[in-house]
Amino acid sequence: MRVLSLGIAVLLLSASGQIATPAQDQVTIRVNAAQKIAPFQPIYAFFGYDEPNYTYTKNGSKLVTALAALTDTPVFLRTHFLLATGDGTPGLKWGSTNAYVEDANGAAVYDWTIVDRIFDTYIHAHAKPFVEIGFMPRALSTKPDPYHSTWIPGAANKDYPAGWAYPPKDYSKWGELVFQLARRNTAGNKPNPGIGKCGTNRIFFTGKGHKKSTSSCTTTPWPLSNAFFQTPASEVLPPQGRRASKRRDS
Repeated sequence: MRVLSLGIAVLLLSASGQIATPAQDQVTIRVNAAQKIAPFQPIYAFFGYDEPNYTYTKNGSKLVTALAALTDTPVFLRTHFLLATGDGTPGLKWGSTNAYVEDANGAAVYDWTIVDRIFDTYIHAHAKPFVEIGFMPRALSTKPDPYHSTWIPGAANKDYPAGWAYPPKDYSKWGELVFQLARRNTAGNKPNPGIGKCGTNRIFFTGKGHKKSTSSCTTTPWPLSNAFFQTPASEVLPPQGRRASKRRDS
C-alpha cells in the first residue's frame, strides 16, 4: 500500500508543478545564405495520383507539362488504376484503361489505347512514366464483383477496395500481362502491394500462398514501405512472363 500511495503522491506533485522538470537546452542555428556549398538536388522529381483518365484531358496535360518543367532533373509520373477494367470514364479516386479483357474462350485480349495516351502525354511533356503494376483487371480478379469503386469525400469509404484490389486468379495470365506491358513500354517498375490490399505483400512479390488469402479484404491504409526500383523489366519478370507471347498485342 505504501508503494501505491507513494506513486499517487508523485503523480499529484508532478501534476501540480511542485516537481521541477529539466529545462530544455536552447539551440541557435545560423545560416549563411550567401555561401554556396553544392548544387541543389531536387526532391520533387516524382509525382503520383489516382485518376489516370484525367491525364490526357486539356487541364491534365497542362498540369503534366507544368510538373515536368519544375526542374532540369528528369521528372517521373505515376498513376494508379493503370490496368483496371472500364471504359476510361474519369472519376474521383478511380480510373480504367481496359488494357486486359478476355474473349468468350478465356483468351487474353490486350488493348493499349488508353495506356498509350497516358504515357504519350508524359513523353510529350518531357516527363518519364514511372510504371505501377497493380490494380487487377476484372477478368483476372479472384473476386471480380463488385468491381467499380465509388469514393465519397469525408466518408469512411470502407467498401472502397473492390474487385480491382484482389490478387489474380491465374498467375500465368497475370505474368503474361505484366510481360506484355513491359515489352510495350520500357520503364521502371513500382510493384505496389495494392493488388494485395486484399492479399499480402508475399503474394504480390512471389505469387506464393495465394490460394488461401483471397477470402477477406482489409481496409488498412496503403503500406508506406512500397518497394520501387529502376531495374530493367527483363530482370524482374517471372520466367513465364519472358517467353514470346502468342496473344494479340493491339
